[in-house]
Amino acid sequence: MATPDSAPGGNHALERQATYGPGPRTGGSKPLRLLFLLGAAIFVAFWFWALFLIDKTAVNKIEDRAWAARAEAICEPVKLQIRRLDLETAAELEGRADLVVESTDLLSVMLGDLEAVEPTDAKGRAIVPDWITDYRTLLQDRYNYADRLRSGQNVPFTETGVQGVPITERIETFAGDNEMPSCAPPTLWRFVIDARRLAVRSNAQRCLITLAGTPAATQLSGRSRVTTLLAPTTTW
Repeated sequence: MATPDSAPGGNHALERQATYGPGPRTGGSKPLRLLFLLGAAIFVAFWFWALFLIDKTAVNKIEDRAWAARAEAICEPVKLQIRRLDLETAAELEGRADLVVESTDLLSVMLGDLEAVEPTDAKGRAIVPDWITDYRTLLQDRYNYADRLRSGQNVPFTETGVQGVPITERIETFAGDNEMPSCAPPTLWRFVIDARRLAVRSNAQRCLITLAGTPAATQLSGRSRVTTLLAPTTTW
């Protein structure tokens, strides 16, 4: 009786089966696994530090929380008054200047009330006066803008920069860090938009006056000039 070993070619078949498939694993992939595990450990450690160990206290937050609560109570009604002023419109530069001055006067009184009581903690006494000073600089920028409007300059509002940072951003940061959102300065974006709209309207009117009485072919090229004038004016 023949056995698999005695069959012709049987040993060769077993040898082929023994050598079939991938070769034996070597230690070449071990360093890659170690690098992967090391990277994963560093990733987990970083997020653990960021979420649980790092100090999340705001840099500008003062310890006298009663002062901050009092400041928010002072600023909140002023913010509502200024919002009502924002709903008013004025087509003439003089009227727009009056609205800027009225809102800025409200902010000036607000700052006087804030300044009347100083914080009790050392950090608050050190940085609140700087914040008040920045705020008064911004108010002066607003008064200067009203003067430019009254002089007939239809220009956007510009503000002082401190170390390359807009002064409103500095004021907003302090107000946000101390949970005083109503004390953040109001913006004059509406007046910026009004200035650009008036500039667009003025350019269009000048072009229409130029086009009056010209032949139709010339008017067509003139309309393209109007488009050219409007494009730079309305680009933010």
